[in-house]
Amino acid sequence: MPIEHSPRKSSTIEASVDAISYLTKLMESVRDSTQELQKTVAAVEGKIDRLEMTCQGLDKRMKSLEDSSLQQKTQISKLKNDHDQIREKVDTIQKDMIKIKHDFSSDINEQINRYQRRLNLIIKGVPESPSDAELLSDLFAIIWPGKTVSNWDRLEWSDPKMTYPRLVRVQLPTPAAKKTIFSNCKLLKGLERFKGISVCSDMTKQQQAERRSNYNLRSKVGTSGNNVTDGSLRQKRKATDMEVDLNPRKTANLQETD
Repeated sequence: MPIEHSPRKSSTIEASVDAISYLTKLMESVRDSTQELQKTVAAVEGKIDRLEMTCQGLDKRMKSLEDSSLQQKTQISKLKNDHDQIREKVDTIQKDMIKIKHDFSSDINEQINRYQRRLNLIIKGVPESPSDAELLSDLFAIIWPGKTVSNWDRLEWSDPKMTYPRLVRVQLPTPAAKKTIFSNCKLLKGLERFKGISVCSDMTKQQQAERRSNYNLRSKVGTSGNNVTDGSLRQKRKATDMEVDLNPRKTANLQETD
C-alpha cells in the first residue's frame, strides 16, 4: 500500500523548536570559540613578529661582531645558535597554528554533520522495485506501529559498479521515534519477507571509524577470556553500524556533505 504523509503538527513544531534552539546555542558556542581562537592567533602572530624583529637584530649584530674582532668568534657562534633555535621555534609555532585552525574547523563541521543526521535512519537491503514503497510501509507498520513514513529517499553509491540495492534514508520527527523503532527491530527476526534488511543510524565517516575501532577492541577483549562474546558484538554492530562510504553526489533532495 502507498505511504501517506501524516505528521503530527505539534510533534513537528516541537522538534523544529528544539532543533532551532540547539543550533542557536551551537552557533553561539562556535562564535565564542572562534573569537577566542582569533585572540590566540593574534597573540601568537604578535610574538612571531617580535621574534622576527629579534632575528633581524641578531643578524645585524653578528655582522658587526664579525667585522670588529676575531676574539669575538665564540660569542658570534653562540648568537648563531640562538638565531637558529629561534627560527626553529618560529617555524614550529607557524605549523602548529595551521594545524590548530584545521582541527578546529574539522571538529565544528563534524559536530554539525552529526547533528544534521541525528534523526535519520539508514535501511539496508531494500530491493529497488516498484513495490519498495509498499515494502517500507509494511516494515514500519511493525517497527513503528500506528505511524506513516513519507520522508525517505535513496542514497547513491560512491562506486558506480555497485549492484547492491541503494541505501534508504528515512528522516524521523523526534529522537523518541528513533528509539522506539530500534527497540522494535527485534520483531523483524524470523520474518522471511524482511530477510536481509537491516536498520541502523545515519553516521558520519568518523563515527563509522570510531564504531569499527570500538568493535575491534571489544572483540579482542572477548577472545582473551573476559565475559564478552564475538557473536553478541556482531549482532549489536549489525543493528547500529553503517559500513558503506556514500558518494557526495546524492539524489536531488539530499543534504549530506560527508
